[in-house]
Amino acid sequence: MTRLYVIVLLAMTALITPAWAQSRKENWKHCRDTNPEIQVVGCTAVIQSGNDKPRNLATAYDNRGNAHFAKGEYDAAIADYNQAIRLAPVFARSLIFLSHRGIAYVNNGEYDNAIEDYNAAIRLRPYTAEAFSDRGIAYGAKGENDAAIADYNQAIRLRPDFAYAFGNRGVAYVNKGEYERGIEDYNWAIHLKPDYYAFFQARCIARAIIGQFDQALSDCNHALSMSPNDTGALGARGFTYLKMGKYDVAIADYDAALGNWNKLNPIKMWPATWLYGRSLAKEKVGDSAGATADIAAAKEMEPKVVTWPGWSGGAGSPQTQ
Repeated sequence: MTRLYVIVLLAMTALITPAWAQSRKENWKHCRDTNPEIQVVGCTAVIQSGNDKPRNLATAYDNRGNAHFAKGEYDAAIADYNQAIRLAPVFARSLIFLSHRGIAYVNNGEYDNAIEDYNAAIRLRPYTAEAFSDRGIAYGAKGENDAAIADYNQAIRLRPDFAYAFGNRGVAYVNKGEYERGIEDYNWAIHLKPDYYAFFQARCIARAIIGQFDQALSDCNHALSMSPNDTGALGARGFTYLKMGKYDVAIADYDAALGNWNKLNPIKMWPATWLYGRSLAKEKVGDSAGATADIAAAKEMEPKVVTWPGWSGGAGSPQTQ
């Protein structure tokens, strides 16, 4: 009887194992999905199953953190990255997780925490250009443009073809009011990565500030040809038209940018500047009530918008890696 029981048990195991394996395979497939909603479900199933090694669980937490990040759920993303870092078996993987948590901290407005993560990443691997560039983004978001430029300089020394470091350094220079230097960095960024529309968008803004309107419009239109209906490029072109005194078309571009805006996008300064820019254009065309409403909405979204140097010169927002 005992022997028969063992045989039956083994037979049942043989039947059960393929189903479990199939379930695990499906969970991991969903955990790697590009749809963040599906990814959260799949990664949660992987984590709760308890069937994976710590290093695999670290990846599941990281993937789920990325999904939360994509949804604008930064606290949840940070919590998952915390678990990934705790479980990370080797520093090469923890370096990636630190970078991801640092970006989440930046988008959550926790700039000092982000800088601490990038400090740790740099200690782990001091010759990684990406870590310096990421820390530069955190310093720039904090308003410390000189510190940001120093980090971008180091990133470029380590990796001379690092287009994003040039683009982000351009942002820092423009935010300091050094527009020509910013444009020079955008030129290099475009030379290194001509297929990235955001570099053209950023150069459009800088050129509009210094009155190079034809070149600015060319850049914004080129960005829109690469990424049709892109909100950032529409807002940049609206800003250019505002500077040119073409208020009706400026309002139309700002309307389009705000209408297409993804509310989960972390860069709140963009829609705030569009609202503020549209308020200035509305005031010029005699729509005082609309101007007042836009200014109030802009300030509520981002109080610093009124001090943005773009209104008298200077603009920009960090590029991603």
